[in-house]
Amino acid sequence: MTIIQTQSTQSLIDTKSEEDTPLQRWHRIDVHKQESRLGFTGYQPFTPNDNRINVYNMIRELQALETNWDQCGAPPIDPKIILAVLILVNDLSQNQLRNLDIVPIANGTLQLEWDCGPRSLEIELESCSSMRYLKWDPGHDIEEEGVLPLADKQSIFRLIKWVLDD
Repeated sequence: MTIIQTQSTQSLIDTKSEEDTPLQRWHRIDVHKQESRLGFTGYQPFTPNDNRINVYNMIRELQALETNWDQCGAPPIDPKIILAVLILVNDLSQNQLRNLDIVPIANGTLQLEWDCGPRSLEIELESCSSMRYLKWDPGHDIEEEGVLPLADKQSIFRLIKWVLDD
């Protein structure tokens, strides 16, 4: 699988083989649905420094992890979690993707992390429909944990806005 620069988000993830993987087919279908729903028909340029391409590359590397990737028997990352992260990333702006790191969790899930000076935000996808978050700023005595449905995009955007201090 190769990440390519393109003028259509429908072709962000492409492959050199004749057959698409289920992830690639899903991505094309999902992005097309999102574009149609939003009425997107315009050109969306990408540059080599594009935060989105960097994030897609991280996801691709995490998708390739095999059983025992941590030498302690961890399972590969659940494909449903990979898809949930892709959906979330597709909905984030370039600005919201800055300072983002995605790390594997030993139970086969993923955690998205933003570290911005003293503020930190961790979002662990517990399933393809829910997430647990930790919002932390020791300088202001902020330590908040919670659970949100992944469908609650506005709350997720507020958490990211908080950590990026926009």
